[in-house]
Amino acid sequence: MSRRNQSKGKNKLFITVFFILLLFLSYKVIGKRNKILDLNNKKISYVEIIKFENNTMKTINDKAKVKKIIGSLNRISAEEVQKDTLESDSLDFINIYDKTFKRKEIARDGCFIRIDTKWYKMSKNGSDIFDSILKEYS
Repeated sequence: MSRRNQSKGKNKLFITVFFILLLFLSYKVIGKRNKILDLNNKKISYVEIIKFENNTMKTINDKAKVKKIIGSLNRISAEEVQKDTLESDSLDFINIYDKTFKRKEIARDGCFIRIDTKWYKMSKNGSDIFDSILKEYS
């Protein structure tokens, strides 16, 4: 093989690696754009799920279940909106407690989600994720 063919092969390899790296980085940036939660599994002590429509509350201490719930919540993406809390009839809550027993309150009203004091509008996918958590663990 001549030197000319070797340099063409190296150039093609470099360009291919560059575009793959660019694609990977852009995917990471776009994926994190509308994320509303970034919870660390190692810092979570337990999770409470509260449903007011049938007056149930369940505390989940099992590490595997907590890890699965936190992973699902971290996948929810939404956009921040202004919403009046007085118009909410029945909220579903997921309270997350860390090792120091500080609470992060996540409330859902239809396609809206409140994290502590801020309201967000979820997509159908985010609402389905929240529904699956409530259905599976309450």
